Amino acid sequence: MESMKLEKPDYSCISNLMKEVSDELCQMVPDSWKVEITETIDLDILSQLLNSGTLDIDYLGKMLEFALATLRKLSAPANDRENESTHRDLLKELHRLCEAEDESGNFRAVAIVKGIRFILEQIQELKREIGIGRIAIMKPFLQGPAGFDYLTKAFEKRYGPPTQAYESLPVTRRWISTLLSSKEEWEEHNNTLSALNVVER
Repeated sequence: MESMKLEKPDYSCISNLMKEVSDELCQMVPDSWKVEITETIDLDILSQLLNSGTLDIDYLGKMLEFALATLRKLSAPANDRENESTHRDLLKELHRLCEAEDESGNFRAVAIVKGIRFILEQIQELKREIGIGRIAIMKPFLQGPAGFDYLTKAFEKRYGPPTQAYESLPVTRRWISTLLSSKEEWEEHNNTLSALNVVER
């Protein structure tokens, strides 16, 4: 907001934040939706507008509305009514801020930052929902012997076969090597306990 309140406003931050919105949405949606996202949140056109020193509220508003509509499509149906109401209230508030008489343009800056912040927060909330859903789906596969096999394969896929663990996990190797120094002390402790048990009998 500060950069937009300068005598010569710097709107590059808006372009960067909208790129973040676009990237986050593209990571979550099916491939068939990605073209519409990149066409509607057209970062090249947005950058050209902002570089010319024009803050086109209507154009940005359409981008924000599209992002909110996309998030509603991705959310659980149980949240539809609440999300729609929250999004409608937000858009009304942003519209009110943009329509307010303010020669400095501060209200518009507040409206845009508030809208983008809200969308990024909603994206993070949706990612949490998706994560919880994936865990619920995977839960049956992660229990018992099947779970052990799954984790073994996932580990090998990420770090390679166990025979290469010495090279692929250097931090773990160092951690285990520090424990080896106390191995003799542990054995001595166990031997003492065994001797005590024999004496007690």
